[in-house]
Amino acid sequence: ASAGAVQAQRLRELSAGARAQVRGDLQRLRSAERELAALQELLRELPRKLSHRVMVPLGPAAFFPGRIVHSNELLVHLGEGYYAEMTAHQAEQAVCRRAAVLAESIEALRAQEDALEREGELAEAHVQELDGGFLEIREPLTLDGADTGRRSDGADQRDGGGGGGGGGG
Repeated sequence: ASAGAVQAQRLRELSAGARAQVRGDLQRLRSAERELAALQELLRELPRKLSHRVMVPLGPAAFFPGRIVHSNELLVHLGEGYYAEMTAHQAEQAVCRRAAVLAESIEALRAQEDALEREGELAEAHVQELDGGFLEIREPLTLDGADTGRRSDGADQRDGGGGGGGGGG
């Protein structure tokens, strides 16, 4: 195989790998977004009753029946080993803030995914150029700035150039 073909294959692999990584990250963030939405709904429901029947975990494989009392008092993990006692409403607001940060991250990854998609298209065009020796260049047609036969200085290009004509003297 030629050096160009090896380089082309490497471009394809790099582009595909980067896109797969971003898609996986997006999938994980969307899953976290769904979990936060479910948590928000739970935080809205908790303070509506005085107690809730639940199965309390006792180790990794054992559960026993129990009740949640004081359902409006929650211990919320803030990160880095810090916790705060909050009401269900305050905890819901904290979850809303986390969801907003998560939504920004998802939007940034979507933009990165779009950029990688365009980069992949360019890489594929480059591969085709290496394979066939030709590269098709496409540019969007804009009617508002279309070539009207005028230069930027106002002279008409169709009749040979700028005004004034003549022999300099």
